Amino acid sequence: MGILTKVFGGTKKQDGSGAVALLEAFVMKVNKDVFPVMGLGVVVTGVVENGTISSGDKVCFTTKTGNKIVCDADVQAGGEGDGDRQTASAGMVIALLLKGADYRDVEKGMVISGRQP
Repeated sequence: MGILTKVFGGTKKQDGSGAVALLEAFVMKVNKDVFPVMGLGVVVTGVVENGTISSGDKVCFTTKTGNKIVCDADVQAGGEGDGDRQTASAGMVIALLLKGADYRDVEKGMVISGRQP
């Protein structure tokens, strides 16, 4: 594992030319809405800043009290996909359901990432 992979959390991929490209980890900043969905979790909205996310991927965030939370996520709006499997990539505005997350742990301005703590 190279230093860039360790620092940025991506994975290396070998393309046909022999060059190594760093795949960026998913990053989204919660910039507008945060609301609970009874029995499911919390929906947040924002712009995907880096990488891609698909429904069913694991994401993590740090609460205002410093706890690290890992949960499954579903892309609810703004994504592209087939059936229930929605995918979103950098630059897209999306709504993301953080399954099982507590509304009190999520706030506007926090960063949600595909990297695990």
